[in-house]
Amino acid sequence: LTEVNLERLQELFDPELLGTKIVDITINLIVALITFATFYLAWIIIRLLLKRILPSTKMDETSRAFITTILKYSILLIGLVNALSTMGVDTGGLLASLGIVGITIGFAARDAFSNLISGILIFVDRPFVIGDLVEVGENYGRVDQITLRSTRIITSDGKMLAVPNAEIINKTVTSYTNFPHLRLDVS
Repeated sequence: LTEVNLERLQELFDPELLGTKIVDITINLIVALITFATFYLAWIIIRLLLKRILPSTKMDETSRAFITTILKYSILLIGLVNALSTMGVDTGGLLASLGIVGITIGFAARDAFSNLISGILIFVDRPFVIGDLVEVGENYGRVDQITLRSTRIITSDGKMLAVPNAEIINKTVTSYTNFPHLRLDVS
């Protein structure tokens, strides 16, 4: 090693300088955790308020679940960006980089994004809501939960089916709750 490189290594690994950097990183990490915890606490308070306010509105359970999910991820994402910002991370550059990476990942995970978009379309189109009796393909049961990725259906024998939303959008959905007239032919 040359003397210049040796001096640079001594500067980089100087105990006083390392101690200062470790203290700075620890303080920034603690501040970032407190920042994120504050946003998480805000989400818990908002969720409790939503549980009291939303049932008194005329919204159905599907709308309430959708609004709750969107608010949760929005608040936590803003909290994460603020926490990274308090650590000194350039969030503007990070978000721009994530946009480019997101496009790349989007091509790789197009099925997951297809389910996400389909979940939003199910919310908008409303071929069924939570609690409806439906038949999707060969699957019959009661809609238990509609998430952005899948729809959970409880069958008559008690099984829980997680049907991807893209599959629901692309198949015929029969709702026995919306038009409950049933015809039985007995010989």
